[in-house]
Amino acid sequence: MSGAEGRARQVLTEAPTDLIVDRLAAELARTYGVARTELYQVDYRLAELLPLDDGPSVTGPGHPAWRAFDHQEPVIADGVGWFPVGMRGERRGVLKVSPVPADPHARRELDTIATVLGHELSAVTATTDIYRTPGAAGGSRWPPRCSGSCCPGAAGSGRRSAWPGSWSRRTRCAGTASTGPTTVTGSGWRC
Repeated sequence: MSGAEGRARQVLTEAPTDLIVDRLAAELARTYGVARTELYQVDYRLAELLPLDDGPSVTGPGHPAWRAFDHQEPVIADGVGWFPVGMRGERRGVLKVSPVPADPHARRELDTIATVLGHELSAVTATTDIYRTPGAAGGSRWPPRCSGSCCPGAAGSGRRSAWPGSWSRRTRCAGTASTGPTTVTGSGWRC
């Protein structure tokens, strides 16, 4: 393992749960000169690769992201690297980096880092729903944003809240230590 790969692993394991991808992006920029890092996760129907942050999903089967996801091999196209993200056969999505380094050794390191990212995402799934992708129920890709601080994606993080499986107008939020769990009802989506 190289020093750069080791630092990226350390960044992934030490990052707060909600900042894993952001901290990884900063490290890849510092180490490899990567200007843009994005995580795309597959939905439960295996029909779309959904970006963690705002942006269009990837649905075309010939797209480099799908080729990387389907074959679980890195794909380089037009200066963009698509690296599979998964853990022990569980395919979660792809990591998009651009510009991708020209050095083959750096590309192999990025492939390993994407696998480590898959391990970290699997490890934190039990404690957060930030990295869970929604199902197709209800005809909507994303539920409305919750306005309270107890909801993932709140507080101006720019992240959408990704509730697992089907969602409804009634769900539970963690609340705060003083208020305890709070039930969200109606159209306001407040915690």
